[in-house]
Amino acid sequence: MHGPVLANPDESSGQNRKKLDEAAGLRLAATGIAAAFAASLAILVCPVGGAFAASATAQVDVANPATNPALTSSVDDPGRTAYEGTVNCVLVNNIVCKANFAAVPQGHRLVVQHISAQLEFATDPLLVDVATQGSPNQGSSSFFVPSLANSSISRFDQAVIQYFEGGSTPVVVINGIGSVLAANAPQAVTLTGYLLTCNAATPCAPIAP
Repeated sequence: MHGPVLANPDESSGQNRKKLDEAAGLRLAATGIAAAFAASLAILVCPVGGAFAASATAQVDVANPATNPALTSSVDDPGRTAYEGTVNCVLVNNIVCKANFAAVPQGHRLVVQHISAQLEFATDPLLVDVATQGSPNQGSSSFFVPSLANSSISRFDQAVIQYFEGGSTPVVVINGIGSVLAANAPQAVTLTGYLLTCNAATPCAPIAP
């Protein structure tokens, strides 16, 4: 009967070292993969602002002089640049009421939104004819106003849209169809709307024909 045959000690020792080296390599690879995965997560969760924001290196001061202040609100807001003008008519043969308004200030554009009037005729007119003049493109807002039966007084407020450039003079021409204006009665016409600022800082495009 023979006893067990033992392996060569040198060969056995070499196999053990090989197994230990392979195990160490696997551990090293696993560690590298884990580190790379953790780094990718750090990049994903890192805020963009924190990753790229640079600290300020210079202070910027904005000039705000009284002569040319920085804009803090709309310069063309209708309530901020409201326009309202009232004039008495110049009567032409007691037939035509011609209301000549002041010239629009230079550097502005007038946007007329309403025409109002209080007129008195000698007798009850059939209709009241109203038209504007003075627009740079010769445009006009024209309309008829019905007259109350058995009344020589005409009062109205009509919504319109009309543009007048700086320097132009708005004119409203009114006449009563079937009657004449009362010579000694005040005939008042009112324009309401707003002004646009048209200068180098806030230019307005030309009114297209």
